[in-house]
Amino acid sequence: MPIDFTLSPETEAIRQKVRTFIQETVLPEVRTFDDEEKVTTRDEYLRTIFALRQKAKDEGLWLPHMPKEWGGMGLGHVDLAMVQSEAAKTRLGPWI
Repeated sequence: MPIDFTLSPETEAIRQKVRTFIQETVLPEVRTFDDEEKVTTRDEYLRTIFALRQKAKDEGLWLPHMPKEWGGMGLGHVDLAMVQSEAAKTRLGPWI
């Protein structure tokens, strides 16, 4: 019997929301950090991370691994794996 790897509609919605956030919000902000011609200070780097974290909070994407009662998303292991796989498409995604 084959294993069904189809995601539930709820898990797919979470995955897509994170993918959109990473592509439309995070990547445009962090691309400049990869430009060797542009010098980025530590303060600028941290300000960008903290601003993006606030945007993640505003989008309801904050602390996917923490229980809801502690301010997180309260995701299970499959949902969390989908969040991490999308966040990891940029080096700062998991930090944000």
